[in-house]
Amino acid sequence: MIKKVPTRSFFLIPSSEEKENACVLLGRATTEQELNTAPLAAQLSKFVTLRVQILLRVLIAIISILCALSIPLSFAEASGTLAVQSLSPSGGSVYVNVPVTLSLVQSGLSSPTYSVYDEAGAYVPNVTSQGNFSWTPGTSAVGTHNLIFTATDSGGNSATVSQAITVSSPTASLSSMTNGPAAYVGMPMSFQITTVGFTNPTYWLGDSVGATTLTNSKLNSSGAFFWVPQTSDIGTHKMMINVADQFGHAMDLSQDITVSPAPTPQVTALTPGTTTPAGIQVSFTVTSPGFTTPTFAVQDSYSPSSVTSDNLSSSGVFTWTPAMSQTGTHNILILITGSNGQIAKILQPIVVLTPLLSISNVVPGDTVSVGSPLQFNVNYSGLSSPTYGITDAYPGTVSTNNMSSSGLFIWTPTSGDVGQHNIGVHAVDSYGNAATVYKDIKVVPQSTVIPPTAISTPTVAPQTAQSPSGYYFGRSLAVGSVGADVTALQGLLVKLGFLATTPTGTFGPMTLAAVQKFQSANGISPVGAVGPATRAKLNATGGGVSAGTGATGTYRFTTPLAFGASGTEVTELQKKLATLGFFVGAPTGTFDTPTVVAVKKFQAAKGLEQVGGVGPATRAALNAS
Repeated sequence: MIKKVPTRSFFLIPSSEEKENACVLLGRATTEQELNTAPLAAQLSKFVTLRVQILLRVLIAIISILCALSIPLSFAEASGTLAVQSLSPSGGSVYVNVPVTLSLVQSGLSSPTYSVYDEAGAYVPNVTSQGNFSWTPGTSAVGTHNLIFTATDSGGNSATVSQAITVSSPTASLSSMTNGPAAYVGMPMSFQITTVGFTNPTYWLGDSVGATTLTNSKLNSSGAFFWVPQTSDIGTHKMMINVADQFGHAMDLSQDITVSPAPTPQVTALTPGTTTPAGIQVSFTVTSPGFTTPTFAVQDSYSPSSVTSDNLSSSGVFTWTPAMSQTGTHNILILITGSNGQIAKILQPIVVLTPLLSISNVVPGDTVSVGSPLQFNVNYSGLSSPTYGITDAYPGTVSTNNMSSSGLFIWTPTSGDVGQHNIGVHAVDSYGNAATVYKDIKVVPQSTVIPPTAISTPTVAPQTAQSPSGYYFGRSLAVGSVGADVTALQGLLVKLGFLATTPTGTFGPMTLAAVQKFQSANGISPVGAVGPATRAKLNATGGGVSAGTGATGTYRFTTPLAFGASGTEVTELQKKLATLGFFVGAPTGTFDTPTVVAVKKFQAAKGLEQVGGVGPATRAALNAS
């Protein structure tokens, strides 16, 4: 039996490898056929003619020739490669609207043509005949794309290569913000706009609030923002920022900012107070809300001052012990600086008192008879819980035992004490502060008739003369002193223009400042206390007046008044305006709407600006009316 070989398939094999395998099989089949047909030819030699044998051999020869011709073709088949070069941006990551480019380099192919497709299904432009590729992805292309590039030549040879491209959207954000979004007036605020995917971006800034200092100029070309809010900027701002570049990228940002009034540093825990004797430690704490890591500096208006930077700690705690040489007014200036750029100042006055003693309430008076008790009170300032000693130039019975620790002197003279006594009271405290005051007392025999006298005014000098005003200042006065002489002092200082408040009878910081002005104007050292030189000048100047009245007995207005004020000054204002015909109704002591209307009428009549409040010009017109 002859095995039939399907020779037609040899001519339809699409690949060189398949052709070669087929020819090998055919050769094997041909050999088997020869072997199998040899016995058969012997058996059928009678029947097979010579032509059949020749035909078989010719057929075998033809098949062998065909195989010989087809096998070399597979060995000549060409192979090629394809690679990506000059990828930009490198790494295959690109932002929307930014071109991505590359070049395809092949080998083993003859004048190939190129094609590309995206496995993600996005449209991409074709490759040029030179193997160059350029693609500008849009917003819809955000994501990862696996691009398959193919090169094919006319001989049917081809090669492929893939390249991953990741497309992202550009971003912009605010970063590194300081002192915000809650800001204070005067506190520098800053931040940085950070962009990713923008090329040479430009910036624009707008504010939802009109007429503020928050303008486009606060944002520079590098995206850095710097702004110092002002008082006019107090409130909430919606800041809008636009970021754009040459590739059409654009992004809008917004930020709410709230500006509050500048925090006010304060002095707290002031001990012992605004006035102190020498030798006692003064301490207070400076609080500085809104300041970041504040630093402190200190100055003193007093010269020479013992206050230095060492008296103020880094935490804002001030401690200082003034010496006796530091008596007077110290205006302590605290300068506060925060790392956020904010600056503030606090002025704290401290008065170091001069040690002073005064005598008051002398009973029965400067003359006392034998057997009658004499008593008076010793008042002090600039001393801290002093102890007392008593001296007397007259060799009588006066001793320290006559003086109590509270400052009350009681003495009953005997017949051996008849005569003139100059009693000295000496005080000293635990800080070394000391003061002395003297009182002249005349002791007369018991039978002597003594004219009745009122309780004497506190004095350290004999009241043998009167000032032009009718009041004689006879004792030393300082912060903390009280009494009728303080009231008279304040009235005189008001009249002379050194004090702008209603007399109270209490010697406080305002009276101290007024005394200093009086002393400076009269060539006296401005210590702020009333001593012998100042008393002499006051008595010579005259003009002492009672509280709230002028020299003529009419009320003298001294303080600013406006809507909502109340008190004696307002009552007197309403009386004055009623007398002048501008105010209708009974005085109430409250600066209300009818009072505002009356003041405006008065101001109009005097040619003044009609503001409805009492300032310096209106006061002068009232006092002159």
